[in-house]
Amino acid sequence: MSIQNARQQLATALRSGDYTQCSGELYKGGRYCCLGVAMDLFSTEAFEPVGNKGGWWGSDNAHLSLEVQQILGMDGHGSIAGGTSLIRHNDGAEARALDFDEIADLVETATFDSPWSMEP
Repeated sequence: MSIQNARQQLATALRSGDYTQCSGELYKGGRYCCLGVAMDLFSTEAFEPVGNKGGWWGSDNAHLSLEVQQILGMDGHGSIAGGTSLIRHNDGAEARALDFDEIADLVETATFDSPWSMEP
């Protein structure tokens, strides 16, 4: 699968209505941040629920695992050229938090700062 196809799958999932948004962690109380949706879609690591939270092996429950970084051509924060990131937009560290539809637009159009961002 190409990086572009993987990003399109992520954008489609973000717009699907199948995920409820949270902030601060990849997964919390049945809700996901935008990068948690990516982990749910692409990680081959086991998800382990822990109380109201959960996590994937290979991730710290705040950033993408190396495996998913490579699939999406993003670093662990989803860093975007120009100094922002998907995490910052999801969690409201910019002017305001973006909803999943707005983040899907970024996934489709942004230039990401990452060693993985070039197609092989």
